[in-house]
Amino acid sequence: MKLADMLLPLAGFWATSLVILAIASQAQGEVTDIKADISAEVTELIEGETGSGDLSTESFDGTSPILPIQAFAGLGGYDLSDTAADASTSNGARAITDFDDPTISSTANPMEFGLEADCFSQVARTSYLVTSEADEYRDLVFSAADLDVTSTGMSNEVISNVFFEGAVLIWADDTVTDLSGMTVAFDFDVTRSSTGGNSESDATNANEQVFDAHVAITGQGSTLTADHSSNLSLYVGGPELLLSLGGQDAIVAAEELEDIGTVYLMILPQQTVQYTFQASADEALRLSAHAECVVRNLPGGTGIGAVFGRSFLALADVVQSHAKVTSGKRIERAINEAIGEPEIFEQQAASVPLCGTLGIETPAVGLLGFCSFIGRRRWGL
Repeated sequence: MKLADMLLPLAGFWATSLVILAIASQAQGEVTDIKADISAEVTELIEGETGSGDLSTESFDGTSPILPIQAFAGLGGYDLSDTAADASTSNGARAITDFDDPTISSTANPMEFGLEADCFSQVARTSYLVTSEADEYRDLVFSAADLDVTSTGMSNEVISNVFFEGAVLIWADDTVTDLSGMTVAFDFDVTRSSTGGNSESDATNANEQVFDAHVAITGQGSTLTADHSSNLSLYVGGPELLLSLGGQDAIVAAEELEDIGTVYLMILPQQTVQYTFQASADEALRLSAHAECVVRNLPGGTGIGAVFGRSFLALADVVQSHAKVTSGKRIERAINEAIGEPEIFEQQAASVPLCGTLGIETPAVGLLGFCSFIGRRRWGL
């Protein structure tokens, strides 16, 4: 039995429309500072109770320009410093969080955020809670000319973008009939706040959420239910979803996933969503972006791979932990190809993807100093 056949609200393909915001000033401001905090955390659950754990944190915020940064946490079959799993392992989990400098990108999508959370267990008592999380703080100043206004303190509405891409793969052996507790949650939001100035617009919009998006997949009995924000469109199905790609990787991937038992696949192809915020001429403001991916699997023959903001780096060995899968790399390549080629789904439904990075409101401008701080904490029973 395939999980796609069990989904109550998600039968077939699921798509919604991009939210179109009102036309506003296409301003090009100055980025005066960027800071970031990222973390990766894995917690072992033994019969639902907390066991061992691994937490990695990094931040980019002071005096040394060291980018990109990455936080990695792993338990079970995953070594502390290596994303490759022990092929003989029967359970494991890892979180990988990346942050890169959005001002040096040569493409429209700066791809500063990358969140990946993977876990699997063939053990009757063991499951995992995995969290990949990132926060970016971007300080901006717009001149009167940028905003098309006549003097300091006057305000206008600015258009910016969020770039989305990602995928989720969930699988379970036929012996797993109750999916309650299986969870994938992704949240992304942008908040505008004032860092100075005394204009009327700053007083009104001192701390305002200007964008948010979410997806939540939750197991309930023998089904999965899903909730998502209306500004996202998702492709949902079983392994057959990959056959739209064509090619040998897609065919082999679909065939092997069909053999697992229960499989659910969500593809979130690359696309851009606009949002707006208020800015006042020559007065500093901050855009704060928060991205978080949390997954939780079940004991006794289940696995989850979830990625947002980029393609999978490490899905292959996670899915290949299943005894019936021998072509993990092909499965990873096929899913990553689906993420990067939204046009393949255009004949099936309108497409808008998930996960996000902040767009650049300005050409690359000299940034202030940065610093990278790395921390790691492990615990166990």
